[in-house]
Amino acid sequence: GIALEVKTALGSGGFLHVSHLAQLESSGLDALVIVRVRFREGTDGKSIPDVVQEIRDEIEDAAPLTISSLDEKLLRMGYLDLDRDLYDALRFVPIEFYGIAVRDGFPRLTPSLVPAGIVDGSYMIDERATADFRITLDDLKKFVGRMAGEKP
Repeated sequence: GIALEVKTALGSGGFLHVSHLAQLESSGLDALVIVRVRFREGTDGKSIPDVVQEIRDEIEDAAPLTISSLDEKLLRMGYLDLDRDLYDALRFVPIEFYGIAVRDGFPRLTPSLVPAGIVDGSYMIDERATADFRITLDDLKKFVGRMAGEKP
């Protein structure tokens, strides 16, 4: 009953890009939280292949049968291990990490909120309009814990 939608930004970008109408749909969920991660470029950071390998290693230890699912999703997103050299030069350092609770009054478009006949769309949300929905890192950890079956 809890879903997390991860939105990343490089630098000081202040918009949340929503790629389709169903992305912030919360009907049928107890909670929907946007996890906002902001990065800067830096030689002291990690490359995308570094992070992909770390995730693979964690999955290999925790749930090895799901590796193929990760690889399939990476492929659908256009990530190929063969292109590692293309990605390796760019390194990113996380500089900000927080949550945004999607609840009543949150600025969003969903299939149930748009007129009949509109079947999909993408849009941008000015992050300043989400300030009242921002949650602390501790609250975000509680949501993740609930996803893992911990009691609130």
